[in-house]
Amino acid sequence: MNLIKGVDVYVPALVVAEIFYVLCRRVGEERALEIVKAFIGSNVKVVSGVDLFVEAGRVKCKVPIALADCSVLALAAMVNGRAVFWRREKEIKEAEEKGRITVKVEYLE
Repeated sequence: MNLIKGVDVYVPALVVAEIFYVLCRRVGEERALEIVKAFIGSNVKVVSGVDLFVEAGRVKCKVPIALADCSVLALAAMVNGRAVFWRREKEIKEAEEKGRITVKVEYLE
């Protein structure tokens, strides 16, 4: 299964944990695990490592948002891509307007 044909999709490992726990609360642990495994089995590249953690920390120093969101922004910068979030958050929008976030941010809502 390809999430989006012809598009590279990168996801910080921390976000995989977040996806799992949100799904676990909504649909139960077994179904959440099935969904996460299918997601990872698509064209998604799960990224981890010291460089990503340091970049996420740099973002967190500048922007008061969740560490998982910081890791998305950091990874987008590292791969010269776009950060995609489920919904628009006030803190991210304000940080963009103040120039604290320089990567392209898109929202699925």
